[in-house]
Amino acid sequence: MATIQDVAKAAGVSAMTVSHVINDHPNVRRATRERVLQAMARLDYRVNVAARNLRKGRTGTIGLAVPGVNSAYYGELDVAIIAAAVRYDLRVSIEQTGALRENELEALSLSRNRLYDGLLLCPVGMGSADVEWLKVDYPVVTLGERIFGGPVDHVALPNVDASRAATRHLIERGCRRIAILCGRG
Repeated sequence: MATIQDVAKAAGVSAMTVSHVINDHPNVRRATRERVLQAMARLDYRVNVAARNLRKGRTGTIGLAVPGVNSAYYGELDVAIIAAAVRYDLRVSIEQTGALRENELEALSLSRNRLYDGLLLCPVGMGSADVEWLKVDYPVVTLGERIFGGPVDHVALPNVDASRAATRHLIERGCRRIAILCGRG
């Protein structure tokens, strides 16, 4: 695998100039940029993303731990989060927890090992006794109905208020036998 030094030697420039070309620095002459790009292509040079991330102290990836991706709700959530991440030049790594506590805790552990810069977690299996697991030194946001009152930010839909409003609406329309059907999501 070719290194920056190999590309620099092949293009007749310094390693810093190659770095400037890779990072699209504006102060590189067009002819020099072309020479470096040609050397990169000739040597099949690829940026070492792991080395770049080590230097920056970031992975450019956020984790998203959801019960599953095969439901309409979580599928749409995944798509929306990925679209938002792309706007910030981030990647999203999706983990399916199966709504199991141990898998949700494992997702927290992966972030602890710095595979992600932060984690969006939909806790279904975890309970209030697990709040200590959320006391971490990286960003975590919990999503959904499980509110722990813990040390992380939480985003939820106002489902209780929405249910009250829907029920009130049906009662005002004269309905007296009201039911709700829920599926496992």
